[in-house]
Parts: sequence; structure tokens; C-alpha cells
Amino acid sequence: MVEVTPSKKEIVDLVEAQANSIDSISERLFEVESLVEKQDTKNQNITIGALIALVLVVVTVAVEVVLSNKKDAQFYSQLEKDIYDQNLKVQDLNNQFDNLKVRNWLK
Repeated sequence: MVEVTPSKKEIVDLVEAQANSIDSISERLFEVESLVEKQDTKNQNITIGALIALVLVVVTVAVEVVLSNKKDAQFYSQLEKDIYDQNLKVQDLNNQFDNLKVRNWLK
């Protein structure tokens, strides 16, 4: 097989085609870089959103626990007061009963 040397016009056409391909690839690469930057920004925003959501959930749970404990403390405080009041009433009734026994004994 005999190699045919390309003519100058063919060489110029090939060089122009190569230059066009390089330009096209360069434009596509620029578009890809732009899309990657946009995606990075979206990913960063999603990460920040997820972290904010996590913080809100933790704060909400902490507030619920604090309020629950406060409500329990109030309930037990009231219960303790009620038991103390009942104790005083029982002691008062015992004293009255003892007084009645003494009165009946003295008669």
C-alpha cells in the first residue's frame, strides 16, 4: 500500500476541524464546571438545611424534656402538699378523738 500524502487544503481542513473540536470541548468543559459549582452550592445548602433541622429537633426534644420534668415536679410537689394536709387532718381527728375519750373517761 502506498501512502498518500494529504494536500495542504486537507491539512488545513483537519487543523480547522481540530480547532473547532477543541473549542467545542472547551465550551462543554466550561458548562460542566458551571454545573458542578451549582451542584456544590446545592449540596452545601442541603447540608446546612439538614444541620439546622437536626438542631431544631434536638432543641425541641430538650424543651419537651425540661417542660415534662417541670410538670412532673409540680405534680409531685402538689401531691406532697396534699399528703401533708391529709396528715394534718388525721392528726387533728386523732386529737379530737383523744379529747372525746378523755371527756368520757372523766364522766
